[in-house]
Amino acid sequence: MPIDTVIFDFGGVILPYLDPAWLSANMPYGAQIQEAIYEYLNSEIIWEVMRGKLKEMDFWTNKAREKGIPAEAIARYLQVQTAREQLDEKVLAHMRRLKEGYKVGILSNAGDTTRELFEQEYRFHELVDDIVISAEEGLVKPEPEIYILAAQRLATRPERCVFVDDIPENIQAAEGLGMRGVLFTETESSLARLDALLSQGG
Repeated sequence: MPIDTVIFDFGGVILPYLDPAWLSANMPYGAQIQEAIYEYLNSEIIWEVMRGKLKEMDFWTNKAREKGIPAEAIARYLQVQTAREQLDEKVLAHMRRLKEGYKVGILSNAGDTTRELFEQEYRFHELVDDIVISAEEGLVKPEPEIYILAAQRLATRPERCVFVDDIPENIQAAEGLGMRGVLFTETESSLARLDALLSQGG
């Protein structure tokens, strides 16, 4: 079945994560913030945030209190991590080119503040055809329902989609529904694999 849609993950694809060593060395309270991030990524709390059951800033307020991190240090970290210049411009340029021949979407496991960031800071709604954010839907990758929802909102079928993500489990779940998957590792090689897949025409 021909491909008509390309769906991108956000964190780790469009937005690279700050290097942990750089964060620890260069940000105020960077080591404690990096420790908090590690605990977050390896706890069940992350799923509460991603499903919209826990507000993102409530998590950070509680974690800052627990670790003795000033609120200003948390705010500075979030500002740097989500700064417009932190986005991968090569990925964004590729998305713009793809829009000439494909529907393009974003599917992100992300918290309740993400829509405002996407639309007011990044203007993603001007770049893509649709954005699905897990906290707004109460669904998360790799649950099948969120991929199906993303395809439906783009007026297509999973079998007509390519999904780009940096987490193998998320790619496997997409492929289980008939999507083609591209595991994002390094920018140029990952975009080359995407182009090669698209050139095959599905």
